[in-house]
Amino acid sequence: IEACTLTKDGKKIPNYISAALFSEEGRQYIAGIGIDISERKKAEKALVESEEKFRNLFETTVQGIIYIDAKGDVVSANAAAAEILGASEKEILSNNIYNHWNVIDENGSEITNEEFPMVKSLRTGKTITNVILGVYNYKEERYRWLNVSSSARFRAGEKKPFQVYVTLEDITEQKKAEHALRDSEEKYRTMFDTMTQGVIYVNEKGQITSANDAAEKISGISSAEAKGKTIAELNVKAVHEDGSDFPVETRPVQVALRTGTQIKNKVMAILNRKEKRYRWVKVTAIPKFRAGEDKPFQVYATAEDITEEKEAEREQAKLSAVVETTPDFAGLADENARAIYVNKAGRKMTGISETGDITKYKIFDFHPRWAAEKVQKEGIPEAIEKGSWSGETAILDREGKITPVLQVILSHKNPDGSIAYFSTIAHDISERKKAEKAQARLTAILEATPDLVGIADENANAIYLNEAGRQMTGKSLEEDITKYKIPDFHPKWAAKKVVEEGLPEAIKKGIWKDETALLAPDGKEIPVSQVIIAHKREDGSIEYLSTIMRDISERKKAEKSIEEERAFASTLINGLREGFAVIDKDGTQILVNDELTKMTGFSKKELLNQKPPFKYWAKEGMAQM
Repeated sequence: IEACTLTKDGKKIPNYISAALFSEEGRQYIAGIGIDISERKKAEKALVESEEKFRNLFETTVQGIIYIDAKGDVVSANAAAAEILGASEKEILSNNIYNHWNVIDENGSEITNEEFPMVKSLRTGKTITNVILGVYNYKEERYRWLNVSSSARFRAGEKKPFQVYVTLEDITEQKKAEHALRDSEEKYRTMFDTMTQGVIYVNEKGQITSANDAAEKISGISSAEAKGKTIAELNVKAVHEDGSDFPVETRPVQVALRTGTQIKNKVMAILNRKEKRYRWVKVTAIPKFRAGEDKPFQVYATAEDITEEKEAEREQAKLSAVVETTPDFAGLADENARAIYVNKAGRKMTGISETGDITKYKIFDFHPRWAAEKVQKEGIPEAIEKGSWSGETAILDREGKITPVLQVILSHKNPDGSIAYFSTIAHDISERKKAEKAQARLTAILEATPDLVGIADENANAIYLNEAGRQMTGKSLEEDITKYKIPDFHPKWAAKKVVEEGLPEAIKKGIWKDETALLAPDGKEIPVSQVIIAHKREDGSIEYLSTIMRDISERKKAEKSIEEERAFASTLINGLREGFAVIDKDGTQILVNDELTKMTGFSKKELLNQKPPFKYWAKEGMAQM
């Protein structure tokens, strides 16, 4: 029996007492043995307390705990295991690990019972740790992700485990977070790789840690080449908007890294290493800080490629410069024809100062009344319908001066077909109008002259023949004379003379003059005095030819009559039996008859065009003569 004994000081000592009855010499005795069991009692108490603590831990831990015997039967499971597996403790205890459990690995592939950690531990006696499995929870109808560890337990002296201790750590939320993080990273990576903006990350040493495809496209440097290097090491050349060099230490990334301040929308041009040309970018650099630190550990920089925008600006600037320097009126108006822009030449033409507000005018206000009506009734409607209109109008300045112009109006439309704005260009044709008037006067003169006046191109193809020329050659005013060449208006002998003498000499010397003939409609020849002039370009090549032909029929008749009279007189004079000579008022001998040549023995050639004293005068009578 167990009982307590008291010490002298009253302390109770637990004892294990045994008693036995025996006889000795006729007398009966009781022998008793008392064993101090204080230490055993302490150990028993500690064991109870330990078991209580273990039970509390077993029941309250968030980790699932299962004990499996050598047969694979579950002999113990805590509430956490029941909650994780979606079954009651009773259901778990009636289960065997070799029964079918719906378990998958991290890749989503189903695994067999033999691959379970607890089965491996039971079979091999080894401890298996941190195996990630998805176990289907039938109550929740979803998989719970678990970190499973199993440890074999042995009895003293035995090599085969009698039990396996299994822990189930529910990491479902952790897995969700990992998946969310992975999805987020994938989204970030997709965005990072597909952004049209170039993006780079630079560490505290200025080394590039990451760069996307757009950054490579802008710089012409691959992300593999850039990684781990500084911008200075990569020798990336850059310039300011004014074309001056942009030192590395003053660029946005370096300034943000050095000062910890954001640099936004800095425009610069970067030399693309592959394309061998500059690309314009708008750079923003943002420093990143760790908690409690005032020095950035990283800079995130974006580069927006604005090359096309810059080139468009340059083209716009060139166009603006052209528009501003052109002598023509150039203007823009809104969809209601209200002026929104007039160039320098236009302001000068209209008498509006360079600072004057042109938005108070409409297109029509820049014209005299007749031209304004033409623009309003013809120009604007046709420009709206067909996209453009052109015609002759006039510009009216503030002092009433009118300038004749050739005007073009264009309508610029929105995608839906509505009018966005109008543009107009008006070219001053004052000089042309003067030239046209002069040309009209000259044409009137040419058409009124009785002489033939014609113009031909550099190949002698007729392009103009005045009215007198058409009458002389029998060509009606309606007939197309461009089918003729200059020689076609002449008889053969005259045509040959024009082709072989006239045209070559006119081309060589600029002008040729001679007598030729025109071919009349009836086939008769009209004698003419002809001039051919070659008109040349600045380079000396022939631009066109002109000719004037005067009818000399009457002159020819008069000359013939005179010739006939001279022949008759010559016959009479040569019939005289006396010597005969004619001397003009200057004393030149202009005529001698045959009898005088016979008398003197001198030929007519020797006597004509001589002045006194004549060869046939004798010295004795010279003074008298």
